[in-house]
Amino acid sequence: MISILVFTGASLLCGMAINMPMLIVARILQGIGGGGMQPLAQSILLESFPPRQHGKAMAAYGVGIVVAPVIGPTLGGWITDSYSWRWIFYINLPVGFLALFMVGMLIEDPPYIRQAFRGAIDYLGFGLMAIGLGTLQFLLDKGQEAGGLKRIGYDG
Repeated sequence: MISILVFTGASLLCGMAINMPMLIVARILQGIGGGGMQPLAQSILLESFPPRQHGKAMAAYGVGIVVAPVIGPTLGGWITDSYSWRWIFYINLPVGFLALFMVGMLIEDPPYIRQAFRGAIDYLGFGLMAIGLGTLQFLLDKGQEAGGLKRIGYDG
């Protein structure tokens, strides 16, 4: 529910962005919220269906994953041309609130997770991993522009 709330709130901030830095920060928050939804959705599917139906559940999930990138740009272009670029983000609000409501009503943790999970998150490790992966991503994106390894004396 936190992932849905972060994604939906960040979508609102994206639509309300008054400049590019605000839009970038809101998109980062949107990515953080959206990044948590995919593995949780798969976990919920695998937990909800018996093992013999896991293939069907993942296939149904996969259809959405495959169809969304096909329909998304076309629908996004139409929304942008017909209304405004802001509506690309505002369209997530009713869907997000509906998802939040439905998850609150229909999804509950299995008993073994409720008993085992009591603050078992390594926040320091998670934060350091996020910083490390973010730094690696920045290096891979910007390293070529700065001269790469030759700049630091590596001749390869």
